[in-house]
Amino acid sequence: MPDEQRIVTQRANYLARSTDLRQNEAEAIAWTERGYSWNAVGRKLDTSGSTAKGWTERAMAQYGLSIAETLMPEELEPPLSEPAYESVDVEYIDELQNETDRKRWAECIERNVGKLPQPTVNEVVPELERRGYLSID
Repeated sequence: MPDEQRIVTQRANYLARSTDLRQNEAEAIAWTERGYSWNAVGRKLDTSGSTAKGWTERAMAQYGLSIAETLMPEELEPPLSEPAYESVDVEYIDELQNETDRKRWAECIERNVGKLPQPTVNEVVPELERRGYLSID
């Protein structure tokens, strides 16, 4: 197994153990952290780019947009437990720096509302609807 593949597998295993991400979502995030596009991630995981995008967006909905950011080279070296991600809550929308990011996060929530933990949905969706970012029936 090439070194990069081994490191990505280890990182994905850590993410799958330390979060609510499924293994395929964790692998997509591990490749995304390395700067791979959704299409490239799809090729790495033997699926489509749109499937890789969906896995990544579910992670972004639950853990925030930063989970899909490319990491700096020094951040990609062991220990593979950093950065660690925690589920975001309703206050996350106020932490986002601009309207574009708020809309992007709301889109990720909307596309994944049936796949997110129910407590997250119950807390976040009404607030996003109140602020006009969502209209889920």
